[in-house]
Amino acid sequence: MALMQKLSLQPHSHGPVGTFMMFIFGIWMTTCVCGQDKQPFSDFDDNNAIVEVLLAHDVNLINGILYNYFYPHVNGSPYLFDDLQTGTVVLNGQIYRNQSLRFDVFNNQLILTHPVDKQHGRSIIMVREWIDYFSINHMLFKSIGFDDGISRYVQVIYEEKNLSCYFHWQKEMKLENTSQLRDYYFTDPSRVIIVKKGSKHYSITTKRSFIKIFEKKYRSELRKIIKSEKIKFRKASECQMTDFLEVCNPLVNNEFHIVE
Repeated sequence: MALMQKLSLQPHSHGPVGTFMMFIFGIWMTTCVCGQDKQPFSDFDDNNAIVEVLLAHDVNLINGILYNYFYPHVNGSPYLFDDLQTGTVVLNGQIYRNQSLRFDVFNNQLILTHPVDKQHGRSIIMVREWIDYFSINHMLFKSIGFDDGISRYVQVIYEEKNLSCYFHWQKEMKLENTSQLRDYYFTDPSRVIIVKKGSKHYSITTKRSFIKIFEKKYRSELRKIIKSEKIKFRKASECQMTDFLEVCNPLVNNEFHIVE
């Protein structure tokens, strides 16, 4: 399965150079009018230094929205991994390795950090529509459209023509009731299994919800496969789901009348 395939994406309305210049203009505007930046630019010379660093990068990597961290008083973090990760981004068909990335699963955003000097960096929210895939910590992600019309990043577990599986990672912000200060905190990451069968996406939580998406004549066979593979959907690992779906895939092809 060639997951790192080049995708055909719609061009941004401003074009790469136009969007880049808007981003640089946005940095200047942040210096002038934004008083809530966590790390505000101290003066115009600092701003010039950031622009010089950005100009040294590929235009693809500096298109986006300037990222500000809005949760300094919330315990934990909105990220899938708290620490900055070194990862790979496939952007408009181009592969960029060794990038400094954070995956904000609370807001479902990919954050790219550019070093300004040895101690400081500047972060942007990457343009979702331009990202083919990205990988961090040996996990591969892409953006897919949900039934509500919103596209979200998901972890790619299994992809074939008529059967695919993704993990949608999430975090919640909750109020700590046991604390006298009533602090807010981010929960540990949790996942929702998304199975794509044909052109439709399904949220899978139990054996019953998985079997239900198939035609009745295949359900008895699916029950046997689930039992033999010992699949527990709430706890199944990536490898378990991959092996399980590989066994299920011929049934899906039969349902779509595809000869392998």
